[in-house]
Amino acid sequence: MNVEQCPRDECRGLFTVSLIGVDAPGGRESEPIDCPHCGVEVRSERTAGVFKTHTATAEQAAVWLKSQNST
Repeated sequence: MNVEQCPRDECRGLFTVSLIGVDAPGGRESEPIDCPHCGVEVRSERTAGVFKTHTATAEQAAVWLKSQNST
């Protein structure tokens, strides 16, 4: 599961995104992906399912921070 960071300077919270439902052809709509920390819409994607965001765990955040420092 990929960790993302909220682009808002006031937040910068780390979170993960899960797709709920089937991502099948037909019936696709643009679904928002909202930061679970501040509630702002980070982006949207077309899908037949819905997105659920979760605050990144301490372990996920540590792995993400390590990957950012190694680039």
